[in-house]
Amino acid sequence: EAELRRRPGKNNTELAKIAEAVYANRGLPLFLQFEIADAVTKSLVMFSSSRKDQSTSKVAAEFIKHSKDIKVNICSVLLLAHRHHYERCRIVLKRMGVQSVPILNSYGGYDENEAQPRVMSAEENIVNDFASMAGMLVAK
Repeated sequence: EAELRRRPGKNNTELAKIAEAVYANRGLPLFLQFEIADAVTKSLVMFSSSRKDQSTSKVAAEFIKHSKDIKVNICSVLLLAHRHHYERCRIVLKRMGVQSVPILNSYGGYDENEAQPRVMSAEENIVNDFASMAGMLVAK
């Protein structure tokens, strides 16, 4: 599905607006998952993840690898994630040695037209994240 270059949906468009505001206010480099990067003014994106559906940890690993490739040491980040996805992202980054700081006014909406069921409703997201986080905590 990622290969089709679909237009970003409501969720990613809203997250992109926040990313652009962070850039405008703080001038921080934007490392974005491709779905969000597609909705951001391209010249603002320093690095976009691979165009494929992958886990949070694989996306974070791409960001860490890229930062090392360009000789930038990332020890803390402003973490842009859907409000209900934030904790899973925070845990993943913490395990990689990166401290996460939440962005104020994080996005928490849903889009019933999304391609991924887990972001269509709060119920789907909670079930998906609960199972995912339970597995992460057991695999510690």
